[in-house]
Amino acid sequence: MHEAGFSCALRSRGEALQPDVQVYVADTMGEIGLWYRLSDIVFLSGPLKDLGGHNPFEPVNLQGTVILGPHIFNFADIYARLITAGACIKVIDSLGEVVSRLFNHTERERMIGCATKAIRTDNDATRPIVSNIQDALGWRCYRTLIGMDSHRESMRLNGVHEQT
Repeated sequence: MHEAGFSCALRSRGEALQPDVQVYVADTMGEIGLWYRLSDIVFLSGPLKDLGGHNPFEPVNLQGTVILGPHIFNFADIYARLITAGACIKVIDSLGEVVSRLFNHTERERMIGCATKAIRTDNDATRPIVSNIQDALGWRCYRTLIGMDSHRESMRLNGVHEQT
């Protein structure tokens, strides 16, 4: 990002977020939901190394515009659907150029709309499966089994509302 001319700060080094900082790298543990919610543009940097990508659903659900690196093998199907839908951008060596393009509010809104459609399609496909599991186990058992109560509390604390 420095090579592209952006002013950057790294949170893990204690570098402050000053008014002149254009890119703030939030690389500390336990805060990712906050940063996804606050960020218009999210770069999932894990895919830069041959380690695989991060789960894209968190930033996409929080209406972040997602940019990712080339190594996405562990979420390949999900990323393929999102890329095909125009919901995220895969970069190899043009990160600065893509970030500059996404400062355009219209482009970000378009991508968020595409992501919302893509996720809705995934949720529609998942709903019957979850319903069958709930029927087989009973709702109370299912909630306990997957820790739904703590998940709901976490969602409530982060301002995320469940869809019914």
